[in-house]
Amino acid sequence: MGHADRMRQALTIKLGSPYEPSANMDDGYPLGPPPPVDAALLAAIARGERAGDADYQRWAGAEPDPEVAHLLRLNGREDSEHAAG
Repeated sequence: MGHADRMRQALTIKLGSPYEPSANMDDGYPLGPPPPVDAALLAAIARGERAGDADYQRWAGAEPDPEVAHLLRLNGREDSEHAAG
């Protein structure tokens, strides 16, 4: 939820007024038992998290608002922490 909250903050800054998601966006995702995770899937997930960090950092680098850029960089760093953990 940290990523989503920071993106909501960034959208509020960019729009100049509070951003509220539509009702269907606030419903979340249905949860069920997780699928089995083998070494190959775990490695793919870690690669995806590291790529997510790189994407957030590029996005932040192109963002003119320093507060929005900061929020994007935080999301990216968190992705790298996911990959390391």
